[in-house]
Amino acid sequence: MFFRNFAFLAAAILTGFRLANAQENRAFELFASNEPVRIELSFDMRKLVGQKYNDEYQKADITLTLPDSSTESAAIRIKARGEFRRRFCALPPIFLNFKDADLSHPALKGLGKVKLVTTCRYQAQYEQYLFQEYLAYRVFNELTPISYRVQLVQIRFTDVSGRSEPFEQYGFLIEETKRMAERNAAFELETEVVPERQLDREYMTMVYVFEYLIGNTDWWVPNSHNVRILKPKDPLDLRTYAVPYDFDFCGMVNAHYASPHDELPIERVRERLYRGLYRTEEELREAFGHFELHKADIYRIYEDFPYLRPEQRKQSLAYLDEFYRTIQNPYKVEKEFLQASRR
Repeated sequence: MFFRNFAFLAAAILTGFRLANAQENRAFELFASNEPVRIELSFDMRKLVGQKYNDEYQKADITLTLPDSSTESAAIRIKARGEFRRRFCALPPIFLNFKDADLSHPALKGLGKVKLVTTCRYQAQYEQYLFQEYLAYRVFNELTPISYRVQLVQIRFTDVSGRSEPFEQYGFLIEETKRMAERNAAFELETEVVPERQLDREYMTMVYVFEYLIGNTDWWVPNSHNVRILKPKDPLDLRTYAVPYDFDFCGMVNAHYASPHDELPIERVRERLYRGLYRTEEELREAFGHFELHKADIYRIYEDFPYLRPEQRKQSLAYLDEFYRTIQNPYKVEKEFLQASRR
């Protein structure tokens, strides 16, 4: 019932987006467009990189050119973020703090602290890693509205100190947790630790299978690693959700620097491993049915994305083929899911 309801809701939302986009006078909605947003970001780059472990914000100026051709400029604050990527990347991911920024466009009203994922290093392969992570978010969006939406951006970086030449790269914005929660009539449980067995069973089954699909083992609900906990605002709704994010170490991205945790029985991130709690075969089959229902749309996400290299697209589609062959094979379901599950 859960998956049928959410499949209907997701289809209704997607249909609404398509119908709305067909209207000439419709205002652009951030995180609901496949068209890249152009960003010009000016700040002291040496200060950001040199103080990337410092949790203090620095001043920056931003100009956004939206697909509806409107332009917004504002003074904001930025700081480096992330754990591994803050250490490893030439230019770390960034928090864009729009609080108190003077923005008039309806799509930008109320923006707070927005995550900007940047290309970790300047080689072309890292750009492909970024696109693959972006598409992983898009796949989960296809499965459920209880997910972080993302917005592809083209960024021009300008160093106000003049020590570095301006340069451009792609990136993507990640929807704020507060907005994602409000969109789903929920709020984030920031301090409480929720036992995994108390989370909504059907939603979590979908999360487990999704993480298996993209080959992601870099998450763990008991310590809220790469998940955020949501609770519906309705006091009569007792469901709780662990919403996944941060997919750069997954097999679909297949970054050369990524490796599984030493305690896991796999050697490469490309190897899939089911890390979910035990589910019956019937529960798994219901979840698999949800993935089958969205199969064509999931494939289309990779087939239609224009920025993937042909070899990257081919590898991605082959990885999807492998997943769907697995969930259609009773022997593999027994081995990969039932026997491997946590009890």
